[in-house]
Amino acid sequence: MTRRRSVFAILSAAALAFSGSYALAGIGIHVQAAIEHTQEAIDDGAKGGSKEIVTHMMSALGHAREALHEKAIERDRAANKLLHRAIRHLRLAEMRARFGDSARAVTHAASALAELKKIK
Repeated sequence: MTRRRSVFAILSAAALAFSGSYALAGIGIHVQAAIEHTQEAIDDGAKGGSKEIVTHMMSALGHAREALHEKAIERDRAANKLLHRAIRHLRLAEMRARFGDSARAVTHAASALAELKKIK
């Protein structure tokens, strides 16, 4: 590959990274990852593992916050409201799990999962 083509490839990748279609693809990925981590936290909560719940909740929170950022760029207010509610429940679930209350953590995680599934 010549130098000119490699520069073109790099610039093309950068343009795709900031395009609206890439943002639309990204929101689906982050919401899906948050759903998966929340589901894993619920499954671990059924087994009674608070430490695993915290780990999955932190991952789900990261993905949900990234999805919120993407939706803010797109100015999708309905999705923003759902993501804010989901993040609130994820934070509550994480705090409950940190203090050893697995049952309440699972309850909040289930509420967050319901909010996240409304986005799709």
